[in-house]
Amino acid sequence: MKSLLDEELESLYSSLIKMGLLIETAIKAAVVAFTHKDMQAATSTIQMEEDINSKCKEIEEFAIKLLLRYQPVAKDLRKISSALRMVNDLKRIGNQASDIASLVIHLCDKNEDYILDNLVQMADKAIVMVKGSLDAFATQDSTLARRVIAKDDEVDELFLQIRTNIVELIQRAPRMGESEIDLLMISKYLEKIADHAVSIATWVIYSITGEKEAKG
Repeated sequence: MKSLLDEELESLYSSLIKMGLLIETAIKAAVVAFTHKDMQAATSTIQMEEDINSKCKEIEEFAIKLLLRYQPVAKDLRKISSALRMVNDLKRIGNQASDIASLVIHLCDKNEDYILDNLVQMADKAIVMVKGSLDAFATQDSTLARRVIAKDDEVDELFLQIRTNIVELIQRAPRMGESEIDLLMISKYLEKIADHAVSIATWVIYSITGEKEAKG
């Protein structure tokens, strides 16, 4: 028979999985806004941020109640503490997706051609990493979580390429500097989103094995 704590943990994990689906929707909408200059998608992403923050707060409060009510040990403690860490990463991804959308609106308002191929590639990889980390959590698959961690170097390399490209663009056309800075900020937010995906994957591994996986 399941204990009451087991049932509560299932509820906690179910809430996190639903939260993850909302986060996936937000980041995909932000990337659509960027790649297609879609103002509606950008506005939708920004509007989702409040709902994301509210749901994350509810999950945090529920997890803390479980800690206080049951004072769990060993694996149950790892599950709850990992959930608390993961929900913070999810919240930050939602915030950064909204930040990207706001920058897209700013760029669209200036009606400038801004798409960089490697930035689109970086966005696609970030989405894959977020989805992978959430799938690893939903299926409790530490192998998948490790694959997500291994992909982070690819995103970091793309960020360095984009930064170099943007510096070159600014040098060739100084008047375009403001727009290029917006693009650099978008790439930085994507890098952070990938970092949060790595963090989620790391906490998935910890919740399963009790070991912290170092990025390498």
